[in-house]
Amino acid sequence: MRRRAFRRLPHDELASRPEIADDVPGVDELLARAEDELRLMGCVSKLSDIQQRVVRLRMLEELSGDDVARELGVRPDHVATLLYRAKKELFRCVTGTAR
Repeated sequence: MRRRAFRRLPHDELASRPEIADDVPGVDELLARAEDELRLMGCVSKLSDIQQRVVRLRMLEELSGDDVARELGVRPDHVATLLYRAKKELFRCVTGTAR
């Protein structure tokens, strides 16, 4: 009983530990996300050049409206209008609804 092996505490049961794999999405969910992203990117490519740039700068790069306006050389209220119209068009495209 003097040996270390006899004195150490028993190991935790693996069943009592939370599974790491619970946080990982399944294959079906990953495929659905990829399909949605492809559909969205196809819809973004249908926007006008300036709308594409506004969407990229405002939504993906998360610049402020004033920064985007400075970058594109337009007024901040025009950036807001372009973004509103782009979002509306993207929604129509993604959902497949007609104008």
